[in-house]
Amino acid sequence: MRNSIPFATLALGVALVAGCGGVSEEQYKAAQADAEKYKKTADDQAAQLAAANTKIDALNAKVAAFQQANASAQQQVQRTAQQNTDLQAISAALAADAAAGRVQVMELSGLVTVRLAEKVLFPSGSAKLHQQGLAALKNVADVLKGVQGKVFRVAGFTDDVPVHTAVFPSNWELSTARALAVVHFFEKAGIPGSQLAATGFGKFQPTVPNDTPEHRAQNRRIEIGLGPAPSALPVLQQTPAQ
Repeated sequence: MRNSIPFATLALGVALVAGCGGVSEEQYKAAQADAEKYKKTADDQAAQLAAANTKIDALNAKVAAFQQANASAQQQVQRTAQQNTDLQAISAALAADAAAGRVQVMELSGLVTVRLAEKVLFPSGSAKLHQQGLAALKNVADVLKGVQGKVFRVAGFTDDVPVHTAVFPSNWELSTARALAVVHFFEKAGIPGSQLAATGFGKFQPTVPNDTPEHRAQNRRIEIGLGPAPSALPVLQQTPAQ
């Protein structure tokens, strides 16, 4: 569009000047036709330029998406490598406890996880750590203190046998109290509170059906998952309200 005005002005100007010298009407109309032709050419070129810019914008968006996907893939590779390193290191450090049946080290739901059975940590129906539990947790705490950049999410689980006491009205309170007991022990052992979290799941999230005494014992447990710090999690982009 920017080129069409000079072309039209030039053509009409020539026609007017020529008209003053006695140019015929046919020549004047021819000049007008040339001006329209130049204008259409300029309009077509502007449309082609706009279409090309649209394509360039789309290609740039695809390049940015590919770059972001590549960066995410590289981060995932790094996280997986670090997770494997953590798993191997913790498994080796707790090998004696694992061999004695006091702990299990595994990858669970994408997190390196240390699992301890209820009998290792607590008396039945209690959230007070007994001596064996204190010893087992000290070994775990000594290992976790060497892990940086993680939050240790301590989760308590029970079986489906109802609990109803003055201290624990339900399995929710019992499972949460046990998770908190472990968190408090870790904090006293030197793990910063900023790296600790506690959750109680009650009778929910069993590892096996609660259909035998052995299975119920398996479901009564503490799990310590090594997760990313909240500051390391991606920020969700909020969609503006319509």
